[in-house]
Amino acid sequence: MTEILSDQSRSLRARAEAALGAIAEGAAGAPADLSKLLHELQVHQVELELQNEELRRSQDALEESRGRYMRLFHQAPVGYLILDRVGMIRQANATFAAMVAPGGGDGVVGRAFTDFLPVEDQRLFLARLKSFFKHPVDKEMQLRLVTAAGTSLVVALTAGSMEFVEQEQERGGEIFVVVSDISQRARADEKLTVANRQLDAAILRARTMTMEAEAANSAKSNFLATMGNELRSPLSGMLEMTETLLASELSPEQRYSAESVQNSGRRLLHLVDGILDFSTIEAGRLELVSEIFSPRQLLEEIVTAHTPQLQEKRLALFRSVDSAVPQQLYGDPGRLRQIIGNLLANAITFTNAGSVELTLSREEAEGGEPLLRCTVRDTGCGISPEKLALLFAKSGGSTLGLAISRRLVEMMGGKIGVNSEPGRGSEFWFTVRCGGGREGGAGSAEQTAAITPMELPAAGKTRILVAEDDITSRTILSAILHKWGYEPLTVADGRAAWEVIRSPQAPKLAILDWDMPGMSGPEVCRLIRASGNATTPPYLIILTAKDDTSDIVAGLDAGANDYVTKPYDNSELQARIRVGVRMVELQDELLAARQALVYEAMHDALTGVLSRRAILELLDKELVGSRRQSRAMAVGICDIDHFKRINDTYGHLIGDEVLKAFATTIASNLRENDHFGRFGGEEFLIVAPDTQGMGRENLYERLRQVVADLVVPSQAGDIRVTMSVGVAFSEMGSDGTALLAAADEALYAAKNRGRNRVVFADQLNGGVEDVVATDGGGD
Repeated sequence: MTEILSDQSRSLRARAEAALGAIAEGAAGAPADLSKLLHELQVHQVELELQNEELRRSQDALEESRGRYMRLFHQAPVGYLILDRVGMIRQANATFAAMVAPGGGDGVVGRAFTDFLPVEDQRLFLARLKSFFKHPVDKEMQLRLVTAAGTSLVVALTAGSMEFVEQEQERGGEIFVVVSDISQRARADEKLTVANRQLDAAILRARTMTMEAEAANSAKSNFLATMGNELRSPLSGMLEMTETLLASELSPEQRYSAESVQNSGRRLLHLVDGILDFSTIEAGRLELVSEIFSPRQLLEEIVTAHTPQLQEKRLALFRSVDSAVPQQLYGDPGRLRQIIGNLLANAITFTNAGSVELTLSREEAEGGEPLLRCTVRDTGCGISPEKLALLFAKSGGSTLGLAISRRLVEMMGGKIGVNSEPGRGSEFWFTVRCGGGREGGAGSAEQTAAITPMELPAAGKTRILVAEDDITSRTILSAILHKWGYEPLTVADGRAAWEVIRSPQAPKLAILDWDMPGMSGPEVCRLIRASGNATTPPYLIILTAKDDTSDIVAGLDAGANDYVTKPYDNSELQARIRVGVRMVELQDELLAARQALVYEAMHDALTGVLSRRAILELLDKELVGSRRQSRAMAVGICDIDHFKRINDTYGHLIGDEVLKAFATTIASNLRENDHFGRFGGEEFLIVAPDTQGMGRENLYERLRQVVADLVVPSQAGDIRVTMSVGVAFSEMGSDGTALLAAADEALYAAKNRGRNRVVFADQLNGGVEDVVATDGGGD
């Protein structure tokens, strides 16, 4: 702005001097010219004074702006520097000076920036300084800056190129640098890094402790399992010897001592079993089995086992099963027996007089899933409130059974609880998920409902039926099959196995024990082979301790495919099951191939409707039925009008598309019991087994109209199709040949009378007009 005003002043001065010169030269001229020149000189003088005034105001504004800039420059919260190519400070604001030099900016300007850096950071800065000049883009780097107090700050340098004057441009320019104190952020980052390291160390310690805890838990479980097995063997021997001793002649005192030893041994064995069960559950190695069982029979078995204790304490037992409980359930009956037995034994133990009530009922979960509910009530001493909260916790003695029961119930997807008051008895209850079969009632325990879809094991694995009355053998075999990747379905007797195999979705491989209550394994095999299910017979394996040749022959003669003797080798059993699986798979493949061949033989390859052979067989079958039931039936021969012309005009490929469209249209408009097949070429048969109430025009005329509306699109354009139909009725012939001949004669009459019409054979000789529609599809 100052330069512009100076240029204007010089221009005005030159013009004034020129005017004065003109006045001097023209003094002898006319007075009028002189007056004009003087006036112009005065105007220029005024303009010059105005320009000088504007110049002074601009200079004042510039000075004020420069002052504001310098104040902002020096009072900025960050340091500002201008450095040359070698890192010398050409200019610095007061903020930076206060950081490094107590004397102010004068002590900073002219010094090297590296003077204020630690030795280890000087090389880093000089190397980066070259990069700043080479790439004039804002970049940032972190350095430590030595402060005026002798301490250090962590600063971030942001640099960008700037050109001040032409001379500096010739020398390569200068760098404008912003120095920001990021010490607080650096300290926070350092704390975060330390915290992350501490967290990583804590995680590592936690993992180590977890591994140590798991190892300790595994060692504990292994120890308990080993000790349990070691204790069980001598205890079992002691109980067996006590049984033998009690069977001999003893004095009253000796018998009392032996019975005391026996009772103590039983309690100790029960405690050992409980400890083993609990350790197995805690280790996550307990697997539930799934099999069909009768809840009523299970309840009877539990009551029978506890009858001696009830009689000893003279307690009455009331038991009931609600009618809504299914006759058959799908679950783990062994563990249910254990849970109910624990609750019943606990009720008997703490009830000295009165009664115990045991009930089974059905209830629904929130999502509508059926649950089995068991309730055990007693008239015992009751439980105080402070003990209720600890009742199902792991403890010892009598409460260990309750702790095991709680864990088993939770594994079965249910809940367990207790309601009790001191002196007013207790009520223990639990619910578990059990798939249901037939609904409840008073049926016998041997009745077995067919397996419903909700009870079927998960798809994707080979399902194997295991029929074994011994729960231990059944449980072991089920666990082995699970381990091998199969899906076992277990039952406890032969009759249940027979009912399962008779069900629609029965397993195709079964392992049957020889000796089972109600029906033996060979008897089940005989029933299966005699049932006539030759299409997909199951593969049967007899499993028994009978190893005589005569027994093996008897088992195979009964219908078994294979025979495995106990004790069996796991690898041998697995190999024999694999053979059975391969046989079942081959059987399924053969069945599928057979069904494909049957379908191909019974259906026309082009149109997909019944073939000539199939439709004629159905015609003969329906004629026999119509005579036996005294009902009328009809057969119609349909012919596509001018089909040869379609082939000649559009080609055989388009003709095939017309045949398929025609067949699809007819098939989709038939009644439920009508039959439709290709008779040959463009002729088709429509067999109507029941024409009562149908009327002359109801079926065939309706089909003719549907076809008349048919348009078959093609590359050559839309093709319209019509058909002619000849219909004969069952009373016109005693066999299919005569009926077809009559229908064929009616078809030719339809063609001769213009096509696109239905003609009934019984009207040809009677003179009744048979034209049902005018020709709409002929040439």
